[in-house]
Amino acid sequence: MTNIEEKLINGLNPQQKEAVLAIDGPVRVVAGAGSGKTSVLTKRVALMLERGISPYNILAITFTNKAANEMKERIAGLVGKELADKITISTFHSFCARFIRRNVDAVPDLKDKNFTIKDEDDKKALINDCLKTLNIEAKASWFANAISDFKNNLLLPEAIEVDWKNKDYVAVYQMYQERLKANNSCDFDDLLVLFWKMLKQRPDLLERFQEQFKYISVDEYQDTNGAQYEIVRLLAKKHQNIFIVGDVDQSIYGFRGADFSNMMNFNRDYPNARLIKLERNYRSTEVIVNAANSVIEHNQERLEKVLWTDDKRNIPIICRTLHSNDEEALWVTQQIKREVQENNRKYNDICILIRNNALSRSFEECFVKSSIPYVVIGAKTFYDRREVKDTLAYLNVLSNPNDFIALRRIINEPKRSIGDKSVQKFFHYCFENGYDFFEGVNSLKESDAFSTMMPKKGRSGLLGLYEAMNIVRNDNETPLYKKIESIMQNTGYLKALYDDVRNEGEEVSQTRIDNVYSLIDLARTFRLSPNERTIENFLEHIALISGADTTNDDKDNVTIMTCHAAKGLEYPVVFIVAFEEGIIPSGFAINDEKIGINRGIEEERRLCYVAITRAKEQLYLTSSLFRMAKGNASSPIASRFFREIPTQLLLGSLDLGIFC
Repeated sequence: MTNIEEKLINGLNPQQKEAVLAIDGPVRVVAGAGSGKTSVLTKRVALMLERGISPYNILAITFTNKAANEMKERIAGLVGKELADKITISTFHSFCARFIRRNVDAVPDLKDKNFTIKDEDDKKALINDCLKTLNIEAKASWFANAISDFKNNLLLPEAIEVDWKNKDYVAVYQMYQERLKANNSCDFDDLLVLFWKMLKQRPDLLERFQEQFKYISVDEYQDTNGAQYEIVRLLAKKHQNIFIVGDVDQSIYGFRGADFSNMMNFNRDYPNARLIKLERNYRSTEVIVNAANSVIEHNQERLEKVLWTDDKRNIPIICRTLHSNDEEALWVTQQIKREVQENNRKYNDICILIRNNALSRSFEECFVKSSIPYVVIGAKTFYDRREVKDTLAYLNVLSNPNDFIALRRIINEPKRSIGDKSVQKFFHYCFENGYDFFEGVNSLKESDAFSTMMPKKGRSGLLGLYEAMNIVRNDNETPLYKKIESIMQNTGYLKALYDDVRNEGEEVSQTRIDNVYSLIDLARTFRLSPNERTIENFLEHIALISGADTTNDDKDNVTIMTCHAAKGLEYPVVFIVAFEEGIIPSGFAINDEKIGINRGIEEERRLCYVAITRAKEQLYLTSSLFRMAKGNASSPIASRFFREIPTQLLLGSLDLGIFC
């Protein structure tokens, strides 16, 4: 072993050294949270170069551009930028796009190398056109998700057996692909499909790629879908120098098509594959590691491993049951202040993990009132979310009927068959006559000008909006929160969101519904005297809250993010909030469990495992005895995952009636 080789493996533990030195043949590395897998991946590539393997023959696949860039930088630090730049380090989609463009003559679905890649908005717009052409009344997002699932499993339109259940899907899928081809375009999922088709249909190209990429490594292999798995299998088939790294216990993207069985069944394709386990955790204290182990060991579908650490600091996990979700947010705020003032933490040492974005509202409001800077990662802040802005726009029009900016936002949300030209004509009519919204509609109701202004469906839609809002406008008795709920129901907005449960997917649509009701809940607890709980005062309150500068220049902010968004990150202090049945684990997983489907619960447990292992030093777990949801107070049961953590690791006011 050369001096350089010895330097590369110096400081690695025995299992890490074994992985770095495993150059030839198939290798499966089970890398637990915080086990140093990135260091293993980069040092292994550096060792390969030191042993004379050409950078031209090395392919390293990651799942994010951030991970790819980090790997490039680390390798450059070891071998120099010039050599590192010659290695193919890329995400799946970037890799496929590069070689499709270089070999576009082998891709009949595309006209030339100048093809364009359509984003999600373009994709949905094109699908909408297909739906209109085929006279199918449905949301584009519904079909977009289905088409993505087809492609991720390499199901082409012509290969799908058509029956009464999927005939509309297949018809739209077929037309969508035809229109992409006509426009010399593809979508992101197509990049995988087209590259796979090229490998299957052009044996000469497959052999060329196999000879070029003799050494392949794939990070986060548990997150691969069917298409990604097949591409890797084809590329590695000849030389079988395939090195995969991942952790089934951190597989949390099943809803995106990820199939952790690809990692579980690695030996099916490579019977002689070496198995290496990285079980030493360098991130967290022993308390946190043991808590994570205790939770995840309840899963049946996993590759056995046990994390351990040398960090023996006995810092217990602090648990607290609060009376309500607002009190939960207040208590968390107090603990953050204590961490900063007594433990010399910075705000950016602290992370709040939530199961879904609807849960952030009470924390955001508390942070603003307490002057705690924060940032919401992976999503807009609560008051910037579309459904919240829509709800506030309805209130703005009710409060100020001359607010045509707000009116433009909601006049056709949900769809009321009022076209853009009709909206322009109506606005012009109001401006010309000095009418506000209500005056304008009222003057048109019996006017012949109405029929020339817009079609019958549009007139009906506008009148429906007017009547729904006018009822609330003239009601001085109903409480504020009831008014808001009435507006959102009577205008059809909530119904449209509930319809989207079928079209956009349960979790996405339910979150949007929860966000609307979270705003309604805020109006219910709006802390003014009953006479002052007016729409105008409420809007002013919201404006002051949402308009506050919650970040500062040095970016020392408390981070709020979903458990999914936190994967791959770490913080000295982590709060996992709303740790309750129906949230963690989700209600959808619980419902599936009732009919004998346990995969959802196991994925939720993996999500819990990921959340716990984000914490380096201090972990907080909180729940609420009463939680406002959809205008109603519920009495949630603390998460079953609480009961899976040994009590000797926990400290705090643990309500055994709730947690046990």
